[in-house]
Amino acid sequence: FYLEGIPRQPIKYSYDENENNEVLCLFEIEIGCYDPTFKRVGGNTETFYELINMFHLPMNPTSSDPLVFGERRITTQKTINNMGDVSTGMVVTIVPLYNSVSGFTLTNVTTGEQLKIKYTVDTDSYIVLNTRLGEEDIYIVDKETGDTQSLISVIDIDSAFIQLQRGENMLLYSVNEESDGMLGISIEYTERFFNIKEL
Repeated sequence: FYLEGIPRQPIKYSYDENENNEVLCLFEIEIGCYDPTFKRVGGNTETFYELINMFHLPMNPTSSDPLVFGERRITTQKTINNMGDVSTGMVVTIVPLYNSVSGFTLTNVTTGEQLKIKYTVDTDSYIVLNTRLGEEDIYIVDKETGDTQSLISVIDIDSAFIQLQRGENMLLYSVNEESDGMLGISIEYTERFFNIKEL
């Protein structure tokens, strides 16, 4: 577990040779924790698809059927269980798998929060949506160059930067009906705890 903080002033080093030498260095640092919750190292990642293993033995490679090792099943809804003590933000990566997609909407059915993006994204780029408190942002990334461009201006005025409440959250996404593409969506989030003694 870890805490995030920002130094409030420069580090103060001791001037006493017994406390600041080649073996020992005594210093003082003051850190402000604007989110005073403990976070689990590594975080959590969820996807709006599942990989189904199709390979099994015995097999018949001479069959006229193609040899399938696995299948990627994409779904438009996902249930995420936030086991932390409080709600938390997330980083959502939206990747078009084929063809362009427009009018993306992400809804937390549990809380009623919704985020709508009025934008068309092609397969040569992807969208990153950050709803973490204090870091709220949305931008598009060019896959080839890595260049980014802000998309704050294309968020619907009634949208909210969705949070995952404590407990179960059912997330649902949709796109405009005229879109003929398919999305691969992943969600990264970090559970937040007030106390680590109980973990």
